[in-house]
Amino acid sequence: LQLIHKSLFDKFGSYRKYDALKYDDDESFVAQNLPSRILFFNEILPHFVAHVFSLIPIFDMRILTYEINSFYDTWEGRGKLSIKDFDHVVYSMVLLITKICQLSMNLSKLSAKIQFPLRDLNTSKYVSIVNHFLFKMKSLRKCTLLQLQCLILLRFYYWCGPEDGDGAEHQHSRILLGTVIASCKEMGINWNALLSPDDYFFELHEQSRPDPS
Repeated sequence: LQLIHKSLFDKFGSYRKYDALKYDDDESFVAQNLPSRILFFNEILPHFVAHVFSLIPIFDMRILTYEINSFYDTWEGRGKLSIKDFDHVVYSMVLLITKICQLSMNLSKLSAKIQFPLRDLNTSKYVSIVNHFLFKMKSLRKCTLLQLQCLILLRFYYWCGPEDGDGAEHQHSRILLGTVIASCKEMGINWNALLSPDDYFFELHEQSRPDPS
C-alpha cells in the first residue's frame, strides 16, 4: 500500500512540475516532444484506430491521416511550426493521441506481458504543451474544426486520464467542456443537428481546414 501511495504522490508531483512550466516554441523543444513518424504511424495510430477511435468517433480517419502526414512533411522539411497553417493544432493532436494510446496500453491486462516502444516514450510534458498551444496563444478567438476536434480530444483525455478527479484538474476539465460547447455553438453545431440531421446541413467554405471533400 505504501508503494502505491508513493507512486501516486510521485506522479502528481511530476505532473504539477511540468504543468507549471513555461515553454518556448523553439525547434529543439518541439522535436524533443514529438514521436517519430515511424513510431506514430506504425504503432500509435493503428492502436488508436483499433482500440480508442470507437470511443471518440469525431474524425474522418482518412482526413486525419492526411493532416498528420502533411504536418510531418512540413516539420521535416521546414523544422518550424506555422501558427497560421495550424501546425500547432495538428502537433497537439499527435501528442494527445500518443498520450491516450500510452494510457490505453498501460491499462491493458496484457501490458505487463508485452513490450512496446510506446511504453518507454516520455509523454509527461505532452498535456502541458497542448494546454500551452491551445490556451496561451489566443488561438480560440475564431474556432476551426481542427481546433474543436483537438479540444474534444483533450477533454476525452481528462475524462479517462488519472488526473481528472484531482481538484484543480477537475475544475479545468469542467471549464474545458464549456469551451467545447461554446466552440460548437460558434460553428453552428448544436443538438438539433444530431437529433434531426435531415433538417440541418453545414456549409463549409472551400478554404476550410480540413478540406470539405
